Amino acid sequence: IIAIIIGGVGVVGMQTLSTAWEELFEHQMQPLIYVAYMLTSLNEMEVLVREGCISSGNEAAVNSYEKSFNEQLSIFRNALESYKENLHEEDLYAVSTIESVINNNYANKVDKVFDLAREGKSTEAFLTTSSTTNSVEFIFNYLNERLQSSVDNVESTSAYNTHLSNILSLILGIVVLIGLLLSIIIGLQISKSISVPVNKMVEAANKLAIG
Repeated sequence: IIAIIIGGVGVVGMQTLSTAWEELFEHQMQPLIYVAYMLTSLNEMEVLVREGCISSGNEAAVNSYEKSFNEQLSIFRNALESYKENLHEEDLYAVSTIESVINNNYANKVDKVFDLAREGKSTEAFLTTSSTTNSVEFIFNYLNERLQSSVDNVESTSAYNTHLSNILSLILGIVVLIGLLLSIIIGLQISKSISVPVNKMVEAANKLAIG
C-alpha cells in the first residue's frame, strides 16, 4: 500500500510537470520562435531591397535579389500563419493588420522598387523604398514588442515550473520518508507480535522441562 501511495504521488507529480513544460513550449516558446523567424526575414528583406536599389541597371543582380526577397517573404508569411494559430482571439486583429500591410502595401511597393531598379532608375527606386519605411517600422515595432512580451512570459513560466518542480520533489521526499517510517513501525509491530508468543512458548517449554 505504501509503495502504491509513493508511486501514485510520483506519477501525479510527473504528469503535472509534463503538462506545465508542454504548456511552456507549445503556447509560449513556439510563438517566440515564429516571431524570431519573422524579424529575421523582415530584416533580410530590407537588406535585399537596398541591395537591389544599389544594383540598379544590372538586371541579373536585381533579379537575383528579387528572388531572394520573395523567398524571405514566403518564410515571413509562413511564420505569420503559424504564429496566428497560437494566438488568442483578442490578438488576431493586430496580426491581421500586419498581414494586410505586408500583402497590400509592402510587397506591392517592393515589386515596384525592383521594376525601377531593373530599368536603371536608381533614384526612383530609393524614393519608393523610403515610402515603405512606415510599414516596416510598424511591423518591426509590433514584433519586437511581442518578442519582449514572449520572453518575459517564458521567463516567468519557467521560474514557476522550476518552483513547482521543487515543491513536488519536496512532497515526494516527505511521502517517501513517511512511508519509510511507517514501514519501520509496522515491521517492529509485526516482529513484536511474532516474538512475544514465541517467547511465551519457549518459557512454557522450559517450565515443563524443569518439571
